[in-house]
Amino acid sequence: MLTGVTENYQDDSSESPSETQILTVSGKVKELRVDWGFIEGEDGRDYFLYCKSMARDSCAFRALKVGDDVNFVPTMTPKGPRAENVRRIVK
Repeated sequence: MLTGVTENYQDDSSESPSETQILTVSGKVKELRVDWGFIEGEDGRDYFLYCKSMARDSCAFRALKVGDDVNFVPTMTPKGPRAENVRRIVK
C-alpha cells in the first residue's frame, strides 16, 4: 500500500513553511544478514536494506526478523532500489 505522508519543512527561500509529499511503501523483511538484508515491497520489488537505513538506529535493525512488516521510503540508487527510513510495524 502506498501511503502519502505529508511533512512540513522550512524552505530557505520563503518565510512560510511549505509541504512536500513523501511516499512510503509497505513490505515484509525477506532476508537478513549481519548488517544488511532485503525487503519485499508490496509492489513485488526487492529493496536493499542497510542497517543505517533504519528510522531510529542500528539497534532497531537487530530487532528485525524475517517476515516482519515494515514501512519505508523507496529510493533508487545506481545499484538498484533501496529502502530508507525503515520502520517496523508493531501489531
